[in-house]
Amino acid sequence: MREKLGKMPLPIVERLSVYLLTLLDIKSEGRVSVSSLELAERNGFSSAQVRKDLSCFGTFGKKGTGYDIDLLIEKIRGILGLKRTWRLALIGLGNLGKALITHKGFTTRAFEFVAIFEKKPSLVGKQYKGIQIYNIENLDKIAKAKRIEIVVLTIPKEEVAGVYEKVIVAGIPAALNFTPVRLLSKGNTLVKNVNFFQNLETLTFYLSNF
Repeated sequence: MREKLGKMPLPIVERLSVYLLTLLDIKSEGRVSVSSLELAERNGFSSAQVRKDLSCFGTFGKKGTGYDIDLLIEKIRGILGLKRTWRLALIGLGNLGKALITHKGFTTRAFEFVAIFEKKPSLVGKQYKGIQIYNIENLDKIAKAKRIEIVVLTIPKEEVAGVYEKVIVAGIPAALNFTPVRLLSKGNTLVKNVNFFQNLETLTFYLSNF
């Protein structure tokens, strides 16, 4: 089963996250069940797409009654690995980094920042929002001590190559990259790139041509 999930197409995994957020919203309305049609309409998908996506992971709904919301939330959380807390570290305490650290969505979605890394002597040794700031040169040592599983990169582009090499050497399993430099997964480190301008340029393409 683990091998099968590892080969799951990325768009399906991304839609699971969308379904989870929608289910949590519907649950907050006091609902106990939902149809594939409603899940689809709330997100701009087809009901057939929703059923097909969920069928990749088993049988969840009942014909005529839809999906039990609590059960489906638990199933999707399990598939996405959200039944435990993931230990994160922020690298780069600039404006974006500060915004991410203070975002309440991380703790409510099973993610916890346990360390911050910086190169500025004026910041190293201090705390931000109760989280200790460490020297980036000590990433390997601190990552092991803190059992860091995912790093979030919010550093200037000229620092990316050197810092990413430190991440790889430290054996950190994953990196969420907010920098303008596109990184590739390497060694045992899986990378997810988040590019704001790429998304904006996609919008401007459609606005300009359609």
